[in-house]
Amino acid sequence: QKKCYVALDLAVTENIKFLQVYCASSTLAFPSGLTGVTQLPYNAVIEISPDGWRSEMLSPRFDRMGGMPSEAGAKFVAWLEEHPGALLAHVVDGALRPLCPQDGKLYPCAAFGYRMLEKLHRDGRLRMFIPEGDVMVHLEIRESEKGRGHAS
Repeated sequence: QKKCYVALDLAVTENIKFLQVYCASSTLAFPSGLTGVTQLPYNAVIEISPDGWRSEMLSPRFDRMGGMPSEAGAKFVAWLEEHPGALLAHVVDGALRPLCPQDGKLYPCAAFGYRMLEKLHRDGRLRMFIPEGDVMVHLEIRESEKGRGHAS
């Protein structure tokens, strides 16, 4: 029986299909058409097998991470509109980090950033591109979608 072990400090999503396992921090990395995608817990070691998955927490110190404030979505979109071509890390640092707890727990910001990207992409509002000579995916709100506010 094949197994896959993943140590996580950021929640990932997984999909087990035909004995293949896809793990990524965002569903944007998955092939299209996958069903049964599951959000795996953060701060955990995950054992994945054809029968399913189980997790074990790494540290109780990071067990409870707070959520994001209600204005986070609007700040994410506004920042991205003002900084077209940004990287996700820039959006998280510029728009979301100021909203995160000051105790160094960046997890809610990064996880929220991925969920916002997924939603904006699903709604057709996000353009992702790799500039010539670069290897990083850059992000921008489509011109026709600017000023619409945040994705809820």
